[in-house]
This record gives sequence, C-alpha cells and structure tokens, in this order.
Amino acid sequence: MMRAFAAVLAAASLFVTSGCGRHVTCGNGTRQVGDQCVDSGVSSDPLIGVWAVTGANGFYADKACEFFENGEWNNSCQIVSGTPTTWARIYENRYVLGVAPSLWEGPCDVQTIFAADNNSVAVTSRCGRTTVQAGNLVRIQ
Repeated sequence: MMRAFAAVLAAASLFVTSGCGRHVTCGNGTRQVGDQCVDSGVSSDPLIGVWAVTGANGFYADKACEFFENGEWNNSCQIVSGTPTTWARIYENRYVLGVAPSLWEGPCDVQTIFAADNNSVAVTSRCGRTTVQAGNLVRIQ
C-alpha cells in the first residue's frame, strides 16, 4: 500500500512540475529561441543600409552610399567631402562620419532627421569647417 501511494505521489509531482519550465521574456530587438533571447537580425540603427542622394544628377545620379553595421561606409554619393574611413552613432540622430584627414577636412559631425518610416533622411554635416553641407538621402536597400 505504501509503495502504491509513493508511486501515485511521484507521478503527481512529475505531472505538476512538467509544465513549469524557465520563463523567458525577450526585450526589443530580440526573439526567443529555446530558452534564450537572441538578436532578431533587425538593425537598431536606421542609418545602416544603402542610400542615394535625392535629386542627384550627372555623375552622382546612380551613386549610392552604404553604411555597414561594422562601422565601415563608402562615400560614393558624396554626402560629405572626403575619403570615408569609419562611422559611428554618437546618440539618437547624431553621428560622426570619419573621413581621411586632409588640410581642410576632418571627421564630420552629422545631424539627421529620419522620416517616420526610416526610408529617407535629411543630413546636415560639418566637416572641420564652419560651413554646413546638407542633403537628403533616400533608402535604396
């Protein structure tokens, strides 16, 4: 009788605890895989991607600037003057675009205003001068 009672008690405790696994709540930008939260693959920085200058014509009409997650970028669309090196987000809507040093140019202090859908952005930059370079970019990819 005692063994039967012990067997019933063991089965009942197994049934009760089997549905009580570890509970995981993932934050923004992550998703649950098994019992872990992993990067959802969506970039948290709206600048990452391929951009073209709005209204560009002539030589720059088909040129694009690309910003990569690893901090590299190209300046094919000539959004600023100079040879690109790296870029970094300082805080929301503020970036530093690295350009190779020259006599008159230096890293660029860039302010951005992104559209609500993040598919266009107004860019205002100062690159070692008091004059401002401004332009509008549209997302290609």
